[in-house]
Order: sequence, then structure tokens, then C-alpha cells
Amino acid sequence: MQNPLLQQIDAIAKEKGVEPEIIITAVQDALEAAARKKYKGEELKARFNPETGDFDLVTVKKIVAEVTDPATQFALSEAQKLYGDERKSTWKSSSPRTRESWAASRRRPPSR
Repeated sequence: MQNPLLQQIDAIAKEKGVEPEIIITAVQDALEAAARKKYKGEELKARFNPETGDFDLVTVKKIVAEVTDPATQFALSEAQKLYGDERKSTWKSSSPRTRESWAASRRRPPSR
């Protein structure tokens, strides 16, 4: 059975006469634009997982020997723990933003 989101993407693509990848790219762009408004100063990328039909929002950080800006940098020692010794300080790392953190950031406090 196909994921409901994939079904909708396919239906919209057929209706508009475009490839599903066009719709997926548009959704990724929209997610990134919304995330940039919320998480200013962070490099964010939306990725589509065709196997699950989910979109993931990830923070992209430069791997450095010494972190001076945690919003944009990730420690080389931590990257090597996660990815192995082949990680170099010139590479970038991406870490997912969980749905819970994304949803929690969108919630507003109750009005009084």
C-alpha cells in the first residue's frame, strides 16, 4: 500500500500534467522556506524519503576541529564518533530535526 502523501503527490502530478518530482521539489522548497523563518541562521535542507513517503528536515553544519558557532558548526571529534575516522573537517554533516521538535517550535503559548 502506498503512503497517503505519495498518493496525493501522484494525484496532483497527474492533474497538473507534471512529473511527481516537480511536486516533491516544491514541497521541499516550501518546508525549507518555513523552517528558515523559524530557525534563523541555520542551514536547513528538506529531504524526501521515497520509501516511506516522509519528508525530513535536517540541519547542515560544517565539521570543524573547534566549534565557535554551535548553530553552524559540528565538532570533528563528534563527527568521527558518529561517522568514523574518514570524516574530515572540510565535510558537512546533517542531523535530522525531529517531528516533535519541529511541531513543538510551531506551537504557540495559550493566549490570556
